[in-house]
Amino acid sequence: MKKLLTILFFSMLTLMTFAQKPKVELEGDRVKVNGVSSFLVESKTMGNQFLSKNLAGELLISMMYQDYTDPAKVSSANKTGKVVYIEVTFLGSGNVAEFAPLGIGKKMIAKQVIENEFLNGDKINETGEINFCKIYGRKYSAERARLSQPDVIIINR
Repeated sequence: MKKLLTILFFSMLTLMTFAQKPKVELEGDRVKVNGVSSFLVESKTMGNQFLSKNLAGELLISMMYQDYTDPAKVSSANKTGKVVYIEVTFLGSGNVAEFAPLGIGKKMIAKQVIENEFLNGDKINETGEINFCKIYGRKYSAERARLSQPDVIIINR
């Protein structure tokens, strides 16, 4: 039994080793996945907006950094309570979703496009788009709107 479990363990380890993430490289605005040119990512508006295009230059996705201040998020590490998120707009459909970034820059944006399967060749992958919008939604902009509303206190006499 131990021998069988040992063989099974090493078989799984081997499979996990070979099931690696795609290698993402940037050459200017061109994104290469495993050495093959796949799409373009351009930085706009002082680096807080990124546009994803197919290799023909057709604009497909806009990703823009947004932020707001949430007093509930104030901590020793975040003295102002600043919340940063990226708003993703799929330009063909107009669908919008938001996520918290795990970094900044073109490479992080390129990895999000790949990992969330936004593209299928040179077009938007509708399944990837719909799944992303369903999973992430618009919770940051909803919270931002809620925080911008004044607190109303009604006193009945």
